[in-house]
Amino acid sequence: MSAVERKTACVTGGSGYIASALIKMLLQKGYAVKTTVRNPDDMEKNSHFKELQALGPLKIFRADLEEEGSFDEAVAGCDYAFLVAAPMNLKSQNPEVVIATCQVSDRCQATVD
Repeated sequence: MSAVERKTACVTGGSGYIASALIKMLLQKGYAVKTTVRNPDDMEKNSHFKELQALGPLKIFRADLEEEGSFDEAVAGCDYAFLVAAPMNLKSQNPEVVIATCQVSDRCQATVD
């Protein structure tokens, strides 16, 4: 894929194992990638991004499922979005986390439409 026809994908939850593997695959296939993490300054969780950035264009954005609108910048202008981020507490009974995940999905859909 040439730079002129390069598509952009957003992968949420970039510090996770599955998201990292997906980011690597997308970069190797020629996509530009935007990813989200809760804390971009946490080098312990994000040290793998340096290696991934050597494969192609990768931008890292701060976003949190519990902060409405925090994913907007990352998904803006993307051709594809992969919602890999998950709440920290998977047993949470907090409906706000479910609502927040749906809001991220809605923002991605609005970007594509």
